[in-house]
Amino acid sequence: MKVGRFQVMATLQAARAYVLGLPLESAKSFGLNRAIFYAAAKKGFTGARKKPYPSEIRVKKPLP
Repeated sequence: MKVGRFQVMATLQAARAYVLGLPLESAKSFGLNRAIFYAAAKKGFTGARKKPYPSEIRVKKPLP
C-alpha cells in the first residue's frame, strides 16, 4: 500500500506546526486542515454554493 501525496502533506504540515510549538494534538489537526486546504486550492475550490450568502439576499419591498 502506497503513501499518497495527501498523507505526506498532512504529515509535513503537522511536523511543521509541532516544531513551531503547537501541542501534538493541535499540530495534527493543523496538518490535516492545511492538507485539505491545499488539496482544495489545487482543484480550484469547485462546487460553488448554490444558495446566495445572506448579504446577497435583496428585499423587494421595504418593510412597513
